[in-house]
Amino acid sequence: MKMLSSLWILASIILILILASAFFSSAETALTAASDARMRQLASKGDERALIVEALRADREGLIGSILIGNNAVNVFGSALATSVAISLFGEGGLVWATIAMTVLLVVFAEVMPKTYAFAYADRYALRIAPVLKWVVRLLSPLSLGLRLLANQMIRPNPIAESDREEELRGLIELQGDDGNADDRERKAMLSSILDLNELSVDQIMTHRGAVSMVNADDHMDDILRNVLGSPHTRHPVFSGKPDNIIGVLHVKDLLRALGEVEKKGKM
Repeated sequence: MKMLSSLWILASIILILILASAFFSSAETALTAASDARMRQLASKGDERALIVEALRADREGLIGSILIGNNAVNVFGSALATSVAISLFGEGGLVWATIAMTVLLVVFAEVMPKTYAFAYADRYALRIAPVLKWVVRLLSPLSLGLRLLANQMIRPNPIAESDREEELRGLIELQGDDGNADDRERKAMLSSILDLNELSVDQIMTHRGAVSMVNADDHMDDILRNVLGSPHTRHPVFSGKPDNIIGVLHVKDLLRALGEVEKKGKM
């Protein structure tokens, strides 16, 4: 009778550990999948849980480290207890049964199902567990910090991280503009050119003053219109007297609009 009572207690502890493992797994998914924009909006309105979520995600290394430590600890402890119970019931063969049973339970009920739920309801679930997770991270933070320091000593920093980030940014720009309209493609070209500025020199992008298509404000309107329409450019610097005396910029669209208004008034 006493042995049966002990087995029930161990089984209850194992169940609690599986639930704790499910908590850690779902917390990792929810905190990484939650919307940054929605958390920022809620935080700006004074939502304390959203502020906690933002604070936790500000230190992603500490958050993920603490979650992994807690998750692995409860998984190892639960597997050890399950092995002990199985051996007491089935002898040495209980080791195999414990391994099979804990693998199925942990994969289904502590990994797949919790993470699927957390991903489907990421924002709501992240807000719900944030207060509890804050204290868990604080409790495990000393161990997490120690392991991070050890890992930093053993693993060298990635020397090509900056170039990887640049390639990622270029990829995002390409994805944004490929399926868009003409404005999106123009915006894509502009953003891509910004990334190439450090490879350009001034003489590659400058236009000599002598090659600039300019308009003399003192010319007759017919001459101005002929010059503007014969130019491939839409904007023309306007000077008065000398080319150095720039008094404005003429846009072809504004010129055509003004001519249209004059024509309408003439018909009236």
